[in-house]
Amino acid sequence: MADPIWRHGAFVAMTSVLVACAPTITRGADVQSAPRTASAAPVGEPTTDVDPRTSGPIGITQLLNYANTHAPRLIVARQRARLGDAEVEGAERLLPYNPELGVTAGGRTTAGETRFEFAAQIEQRIQIAGQRGARIEAAKQGRAARGARLEVTKWELHVLIHALCYELLVRRKQVAAATKLQGFAGSVKQIVDKRVEAGEDAQLETVLAKAQLAKVGQLTIGATLAERETLLRIVKVTGWPAAIPLALKGELGTPARIPNGTSLFDAAVTSHPSKEWLELEVRAARARLERESLQGWPDPELSVRYGREAEPGAVAHVWTGTLRVPIPLWERNQAGRALARAQLAVAHSERAAFKTRLQSRINVAVARVNAAADTAELYGTDIQPALEGTLKKLKRGFALGELDLLKVVQIQERVVRAQRDALRAIADYYAALAALEAISGVELLGRKPGGARPGSG
Repeated sequence: MADPIWRHGAFVAMTSVLVACAPTITRGADVQSAPRTASAAPVGEPTTDVDPRTSGPIGITQLLNYANTHAPRLIVARQRARLGDAEVEGAERLLPYNPELGVTAGGRTTAGETRFEFAAQIEQRIQIAGQRGARIEAAKQGRAARGARLEVTKWELHVLIHALCYELLVRRKQVAAATKLQGFAGSVKQIVDKRVEAGEDAQLETVLAKAQLAKVGQLTIGATLAERETLLRIVKVTGWPAAIPLALKGELGTPARIPNGTSLFDAAVTSHPSKEWLELEVRAARARLERESLQGWPDPELSVRYGREAEPGAVAHVWTGTLRVPIPLWERNQAGRALARAQLAVAHSERAAFKTRLQSRINVAVARVNAAADTAELYGTDIQPALEGTLKKLKRGFALGELDLLKVVQIQERVVRAQRDALRAIADYYAALAALEAISGVELLGRKPGGARPGSG
């Protein structure tokens, strides 16, 4: 049995990124509130496919709808789910054994006279304990479990796309901040160059200004590369054509605390895709055990034989019927039944473990979201305007000679660190929210603070 979503490798990779999915508050017309469902798109959203050639900038919801049809991971998962149809088709055959026909022909020689003899026999093994019905039921339960596993994969992809999209939004802020810093460093260098042209002795300032410009330029290059890599990961995950640029629109919301995880736990134990999948895995394992138990019954064999026997002066026609029943003394499908019992025990334990650990995992995830929200609140939300205002004051002070270049560089370094820490706090918040969304199975995109949906109260 495959691991549930909370142990899946894709989720582990997702939660390690700097940003995550669904914020508690999201701004922007393209990002709307919608409950998670097992269907292709969130409830209330259009399900029409997006044409990459004519779509222009698209929102996260549109991208999710596109990925539902074109994501390579979902395409493979749907084909795997169809294996259940093949299993049901194979189980519906009337008998697992073909009849056997045997024909014998020859001659009997008596007292120098040879007479022709002929015999034909047909044999058929049958099942009398209801094995066919058990096979069909096991196959149908297995198909249902495969379908539920597909829904788990859809949810995992849903969360992963959220994570990558909001990582991209944070990356854009990092690029914008780095670009502002590079522009400021360039303007400082221009001021130094003008002073040199005016005859001032500013050799040391020139070297320092060039070094600072190069350093900030590296930050811009690194931020731009990180943004590009995140965008390419989105393209790969969603199945977006690599030859067509993806323009994603959206805005980051204000980090907000989650009062408690009780409502998330209640929703998770009733509607989490993994809960339904694990429940169906138990049913499928139980059906397989029933199938294997019936396989221990003997399969009788019926045969009918006709023989033409030559006698001196006459021909005898002989008809016989035979019933053979194996004695289940040594082989009673012990291996198959033992394996099925073990698989059922594993399915039961995984279902129980999911619910047992769910509350504590949600509590931990909520605590991390709240801690990240508190940290982000310390820095405030107006990062970019504050950065621009600080840089303008520094530039004016340096141009008027109120600040020397060394002091400007020192302040700039502090500004860079503060800006980096503030964006990291926002990234940590979305990463924690991504983990909470995946664990709880609850769509958090577009919710108001405290988890209430817009218009819910």
